Amino acid sequence: MKKIILVLLLVFMMPLVFSARTVYVVKLNGEIGVATERVIDNAIERANIDGVALIIEMDTPGGRGDVMMNIIKKIESSKIPVIVFVSPKGAIAASAGTYIAMASNLIAMAPGTSIGACEPILGYDPTTGEIMEAPQKTINFYSSYMRSLAESHGRNPDDAEKFVTENLSLTPKSALEKGLIELEAEDLQDLIEKADGMKLKGREGELNLKNVRIEYFETSFKDKFIMTITDPNIAYLLMTIGILGLIFGFTTPGWHVPETLGAVCLALGVIAQGYIGFNLGGFVLIGLGILFFVIELLTPTFGLFTIAGIASFFFGSMFLFSATGEVKWVIH
Repeated sequence: MKKIILVLLLVFMMPLVFSARTVYVVKLNGEIGVATERVIDNAIERANIDGVALIIEMDTPGGRGDVMMNIIKKIESSKIPVIVFVSPKGAIAASAGTYIAMASNLIAMAPGTSIGACEPILGYDPTTGEIMEAPQKTINFYSSYMRSLAESHGRNPDDAEKFVTENLSLTPKSALEKGLIELEAEDLQDLIEKADGMKLKGREGELNLKNVRIEYFETSFKDKFIMTITDPNIAYLLMTIGILGLIFGFTTPGWHVPETLGAVCLALGVIAQGYIGFNLGGFVLIGLGILFFVIELLTPTFGLFTIAGIASFFFGSMFLFSATGEVKWVIH
């Protein structure tokens, strides 16, 4: 009798298990670079398979404009709603992060967070460290782009434009009052409860988030590695070590260590700076590894070039072979 009851329970429970509706969550933390685009692209692709929504938990000071625009295109082409949640408390969605948020179907902010400060800059003067201001035509372009995103998603275009022209930064309460975000939420659970039934911005329909489970998109080791080396400071350091290593090695022949380390660091730096793509960079590193192995056969260096060759092969393989993040079931 117990077995019959157990079977009946399983029969009735199975539809509930398989009909579980999923909200995917991906974190966007730190500088926005090429690796960020990979992570968001993978998350959108995965969430579009069986998800009802994708939440981007954001805490970023901004980053590259070209990458930002690519991410916006991915969000706009998503089949399911994309929500940006500026979280946790103390997080920011500055510069490029604000543009990405403005392209989403719903913006939420945790208490103690900030959004805005989007005036474009050319970079920093390498000698003085001062900000290099962008020309007026660049500011005009980005302000119109911000306005366009706000208009197409039913948000206040006038104040959105001030994010760029006046470097406006807002708290959750101020942004909500100005019609630039949709809600303020304490945490992810609070966001899901409040967002359920809300009308979407930039697309038809309403959010249906009742009885959903949450799955976090975990960044792969490959993407973490790419995020690390594409950090502007790390990329610059790799380039510097590479150039100095080659110069020192060629001026003090016979030691081999400086030029070997310099060659590997320079190759990584060139890839990290975006001068060549990841696939081509992978082939370059593998080719460099083969060269090191050949030199090891011809030159007695007690394994130095073998180690360099293995390292080059490893890094080259990291760039060449695709690896997407894992999805881990966490809550609900």
